[in-house]
Amino acid sequence: SNGTYSRMYALYFEDVKRYITTRRGSVQDAEDIFQDTLIVLVEKLRRDNFQLTASLKTYIVAIAKYIWFK
Repeated sequence: SNGTYSRMYALYFEDVKRYITTRRGSVQDAEDIFQDTLIVLVEKLRRDNFQLTASLKTYIVAIAKYIWFK
């Protein structure tokens, strides 16, 4: 839901933005990457065998890094 997205944005966007902008990305790049990251996160959460082995923040930033490298 939109409320969930807003909470995720408030909690985790700054970390993703910091990562992207310190690697020559723009704030717009960071916003795009963040949206893509949350889509990947939701897809992974829907899998029955999903287990979070790190903090959610660490996991979100890791997904963002992977997307940024591609």
